[in-house]
Amino acid sequence: MKEYDSTKEEAIKALWNDVENAWKDMNEEYLKLTSIPSSLLIQVINLARMMETMYKKIDGYTDSAILKEWISLLLVQPITL
Repeated sequence: MKEYDSTKEEAIKALWNDVENAWKDMNEEYLKLTSIPSSLLIQVINLARMMETMYKKIDGYTDSAILKEWISLLLVQPITL
């Protein structure tokens, strides 16, 4: 913010723009044919998804109550069809 003399809102918007561009790059590279197995690449993509979920609007890592609820919903609670 100090370097570009911008407001907090402008800085946040610029950071999320960078995140969106990174997702585009990751998806593009994942779809290209490579010598790396797809099963390994999907694990990297899933890690990035998890990190984005944990930090998108709130800090789910340091607010362990929220993280505990998410893990419970994901792994403990049954999915009804």
